[in-house]
Amino acid sequence: MKTPNHITATAEPLPDCTHLPAHGPAQKRQCVARTGEDIVAHYLTGRGVRILARNWRSGRQGELDIIAQDGRTLIAVEVKTRTGDSGGDPLEAITENKLYQLRKLFRLWLRAQSPGQQSQGDHDAGLGCVDPPLPPRAADIRIDAAAVLVMPGERLHLRYLEGVG
Repeated sequence: MKTPNHITATAEPLPDCTHLPAHGPAQKRQCVARTGEDIVAHYLTGRGVRILARNWRSGRQGELDIIAQDGRTLIAVEVKTRTGDSGGDPLEAITENKLYQLRKLFRLWLRAQSPGQQSQGDHDAGLGCVDPPLPPRAADIRIDAAAVLVMPGERLHLRYLEGVG
C-alpha cells in the first residue's frame, strides 16, 4: 500500500448537513456522504483523474461511491465521511468484509461495461476471481479509500489511500 496523501483544505462552500430540521437522520447521513464524495471527486479531477461513475449500484449488492480512471488504471474509491472526530477514524469502517464487498461490486461493474462479452476463462483482474478481461482502455485496477472529516464552518481534512484492497 502506498503512503497516504494528506490534504487539508478550506471547507467552503459546503452544505451544513448537521442542521437539517426538516429532514430526518437518513437525509442528514446522505447529505454528509454526498458532501464527502463531492470533495473526493473534486480532489481526483484536480489531479487529472477522470470520474467514470458515482454512486453506482448493483441491486441489493451495494454501491461503489466513485469509479474513476487514471491513465490506464481503473479505480473504485470508497469514501467515508464524518462530521466530527467522536466517531473515530473513518477508515476503520473499511473492514476486510467491506473490501470483499467492494471487490465483488467492482467485478459486477466491470462486467456491466462489457455486456455480452465472454470470459477468457482464467483472467483474475487482481480481484481474486475469474472475470472477463478489463475494458480495452484499462490495463490495471485498484481499490482506493478516502476519509473526509468535515466540520461546518471550519477546515476539512481529506486522507486518500491508494491500493487498499
